[in-house]
Amino acid sequence: MHPNFYHWHARVELKPDPAILEPRWNAAEQFAKKLSADSIRWLLNLALFPITNFEFAKHFTEALVKVEPTFPVTRNSEVLRVMAAAASYSQLEKPSNVADALALGLQAAMFPLRQIEPVCDDLVTRANEYIHSESERIRPEIDAGLIEKAEKQCDGARAALKAAVDTGNVQEIGKAVDAFGLGVFAAMKDSFCGGLSGAGVQH
Repeated sequence: MHPNFYHWHARVELKPDPAILEPRWNAAEQFAKKLSADSIRWLLNLALFPITNFEFAKHFTEALVKVEPTFPVTRNSEVLRVMAAAASYSQLEKPSNVADALALGLQAAMFPLRQIEPVCDDLVTRANEYIHSESERIRPEIDAGLIEKAEKQCDGARAALKAAVDTGNVQEIGKAVDAFGLGVFAAMKDSFCGGLSGAGVQH
């Protein structure tokens, strides 16, 4: 459970009973364990905006009540938004396809700025943290040997270009310039593709 979950609740319920917090978080987390693409979309919509899809709100309420019977079934629009934030946040704790979709969906919803009305800022902050950490985790590491090979390719092309310039022959210089460009491109391609081939992205 997020340490600020009480305060999320306090924004929509005056002095929430601390005893209900853990069961409610668990209910939200349980709902989020099996999310469809549509559920991901509507969870984010609910966490970021006032309710627009009342059918999903009803489905979400029924699922929560099955796990946490004291959850209100009527006049629950704002606390339901809190639960949507909890469900979404619970899936951003570790890498997964669902977490990717949630984090990227949050990023997309935040453009342009100030168009969203998140029920809690912690969810937006966590999405940003998740994207940053995942970007670093899957960033490919280029082997030092590949870099050295690319440098040698560039050195060879540079030497050939210098030799052509020294001849003063315009046609030879033109050929050398083309060869230099192709050599640099090939070196970049080899180092980049070689680095990617050794970097598997796993969740």
